[in-house]
Amino acid sequence: MTPEEVSQDEKGLTLSLATFGKDFVDSYSYGPKASDTILHCADYSSEEEIRKPNCIPITFSIDCSAKEIRKGVIVECKVKFPGGRQDFRPTLTWTVSAGASQSSVTATSIKVSLADSRKPKIRVTVKVVSPSICSDTASMELQVVKPKIRPKRH
Repeated sequence: MTPEEVSQDEKGLTLSLATFGKDFVDSYSYGPKASDTILHCADYSSEEEIRKPNCIPITFSIDCSAKEIRKGVIVECKVKFPGGRQDFRPTLTWTVSAGASQSSVTATSIKVSLADSRKPKIRVTVKVVSPSICSDTASMELQVVKPKIRPKRH
């Protein structure tokens, strides 16, 4: 048996041929044509495709209840998928940078409070662990509002 692979990237077709006295198709696959590369997501790279083959091209973002964070105020951040996809329920991991704490984490949101007002910004990050999507991480920066110092009265 001599397997031979025939690939036609311009048509998106790959055939694997095997010979047992007669040629027959052992397997086939159909994928994007070479001309389909313009349809990739804006942040697509061939290096990413090698790192994460067969990933789902879904993009997402984080939407927070405020752009600023201050002591004593809780900011809720939610993950947003395009078109409000309610049927897409990925496994997520949330993280916050030093100077903040998490008070509540659900499947699609996190509540963040400020622990150290000396930090200039707090970064909230969400990563899609499963399924494998091409761009799996989104972040949002919250500007830290410094407490106003009142002059002492004598």
